[in-house]
Amino acid sequence: MASSRVAVAAAACVLSWTSAAATATDFQTTIAALDKYQPNSPATLAARLDYAEFVLEGAPGPCWQRLDLAQAQVDTVADNPVTQVIFPGGWGRPAELRYRIQHDRASCDTAPAERVQDLQTALEAARHAVQLYGDALDYRSMAVMQYNVAVTHQALGEGAAALTALEAAIAMDREFGLRADAQDNYALLLKWRKEPSGAEQVAQRLADFPHRATMLRFAWSAGEAMMTLDISHASAIDGKVFHARSSLAFGRDIRAGKEGWVVSSTPVGNQTDPGPWPQETAGADGPLGVFRPTLLQFPTMELSRSGDFKAADDLVAFAARVSHDAQAAIRAQAPTGRRTQALMNQAAAAAQLEFEPEVIANQVSETYGLETAMWIGATLQQGVSYELTAPLSLPGIAHVIVEHQLDFIFARELPCTPEAAASSCVELVVRATPLEQPLHEVLTSFQLPQGAALHYASSISMRLIVDPQTLKPYLRDTRRYWYITVGRQVPNDVLMESDDSEFKFNYR
Repeated sequence: MASSRVAVAAAACVLSWTSAAATATDFQTTIAALDKYQPNSPATLAARLDYAEFVLEGAPGPCWQRLDLAQAQVDTVADNPVTQVIFPGGWGRPAELRYRIQHDRASCDTAPAERVQDLQTALEAARHAVQLYGDALDYRSMAVMQYNVAVTHQALGEGAAALTALEAAIAMDREFGLRADAQDNYALLLKWRKEPSGAEQVAQRLADFPHRATMLRFAWSAGEAMMTLDISHASAIDGKVFHARSSLAFGRDIRAGKEGWVVSSTPVGNQTDPGPWPQETAGADGPLGVFRPTLLQFPTMELSRSGDFKAADDLVAFAARVSHDAQAAIRAQAPTGRRTQALMNQAAAAAQLEFEPEVIANQVSETYGLETAMWIGATLQQGVSYELTAPLSLPGIAHVIVEHQLDFIFARELPCTPEAAASSCVELVVRATPLEQPLHEVLTSFQLPQGAALHYASSISMRLIVDPQTLKPYLRDTRRYWYITVGRQVPNDVLMESDDSEFKFNYR
């Protein structure tokens, strides 16, 4: 049977820990400690998957016993509804581990029929992992799992399907600049075709492998654009997941000012905005909770001619207006129920805090920085991972700013819009997580009741489609999650929430 490859998932949404000297007892102790205080935390979920991976990579014990142990850890995570908050579309890593478990079961089975069933189940899991890793913008793991689709077809004796799947993996390698993977895959492709597969033959296949780089420059011009925003929220409350969605449209105007550019936006047409209220309610008592109010209007922004952010205009008046509008919408759209009044007061107070002038100023400058300013003058090689640190507001605690680790790549070239033919835009992927020490210093500065502990985790992933010749954005898809607990021995206040905001720009 052809061996499978292990996908190396991007550390974007949950952080895993591994150690060369780790033992099963180490994992069990860690999971037990985390499970006692915060069983649904991202750290706990990741530790369970780390344990499953440790077992698969050679923990002692009979084959079936090891696989059942790994399966139990993966199922505990995959069946936990809170994973829908961190990964609304599904989590690729459990799907990959399920593939590996079933792939290994096929090696343990001696009965041919059972072995075939194991491989068919593994094939389904591998295909699912391809989709989930792609949705999560983890393109290398996506390509690796496509390779595993191919080798599973081959193990099933489905030669034609194996070749087709391996060619699809090579197409992904070429699209995303994964040269090392392509080299291995070309060698295997030639072998499966029963052609010479030595270094010379592989080198011939790689002769036209694309070497892409992008040079990004700021060259905005005066003009108008239509912006559409689709934003979705998810939150775990009492073991259930609640949702909300909004859809809005804006006209964006870019005009030359005295010393640079002035960017303003105006709402257009009918807006669909349910405010912070979830789609689901809990019977006559009303909803169990509300979502954090979202800034759905944008102040006028001033830029220098070279693209540096200068200021957001008239923030005091703007903040007062959006705070008033948000509080009015909260009350107007409130569902019935005995819990509603308290939740309405909570949401109104949150709007006052979230829409303070300084918070809005930070949000506007951060968004522009991640979308445009950080790329000005950059030259990026495709597939190379870059990193830097930058102060960003904490998701879910917008008035607190902490240094974040930013990892980013130039993923691929593609059309600027679905209708365009030429691949004249580039896709950039950014992932940000707060640095451990600065985050710890901030958390310990909060005034908490005696003996109470505060735990926090968050992540930001951003997908950008921009014209490298001008840095005009065509799409900005930002995905964030945050996990917060406050309590003593057992947290009495737990918040796990996420949002996904997708902006599309249509220039006139």
